[in-house]
Amino acid sequence: MSVFMDEVDDVDDVDEVYEFEPKTKKYSSWIESNLKGLARDYIQLYFSDMKLFNGGPIPKSLLKRSVSVSAVLNHNICDGCDKAHAGLGDATPAEMQVVQNNGAIAPNSKQIIAILNHCAELRIPKCFAAGIMLLHLELCEGLDICLNHPILRRHLEEMSP
Repeated sequence: MSVFMDEVDDVDDVDEVYEFEPKTKKYSSWIESNLKGLARDYIQLYFSDMKLFNGGPIPKSLLKRSVSVSAVLNHNICDGCDKAHAGLGDATPAEMQVVQNNGAIAPNSKQIIAILNHCAELRIPKCFAAGIMLLHLELCEGLDICLNHPILRRHLEEMSP
């Protein structure tokens, strides 16, 4: 028996020694007030050296928009990967044949994994990675997945000859 248990005469006394005081209330206000700022910081970190799919710079105003932050905050890995796969489309029959014959990973899945690995290399928390992946596919790959950035569309129209 442990030394601690020897000092406790009755099992009911353990509850008195270990009163559970939830700390979620203490931290929830901090989290709510700073979560958007953290998301913006991680978006800036990830896209600091990225270019738009057409080769131009990614406007910082686009990255700071509430729609971008909302995408990062509101997508989990499952939803994000589903949307990414839907946006990337199915692999071609030739690609699928290689996958089936060699036990390889489909090219679309490799692309998603590469983006998520880059997030991990940058130490971006997993809770932000799926949304950042979707932003990457929209901004850097030119896919129209779910974010529908009017600023991006206008920016691209202005850059068109």
